[in-house]
Amino acid sequence: MKELQETLDLLKYKCWYYEMAIQDQSEERVRSLSAEELPEEYKKIKNHIQSM
Repeated sequence: MKELQETLDLLKYKCWYYEMAIQDQSEERVRSLSAEELPEEYKKIKNHIQSM
């Protein structure tokens, strides 16, 4: 169950990430955001992604 929740969290993060990139018409700004600048629910997910 934990693995499924992690997968769901990752998918939510990716949806948010690409929605922001589409709005900006570029990934540049969203890619450069630090963990402190992310919405609270995505901070731990980004850290997890970077540690993979």
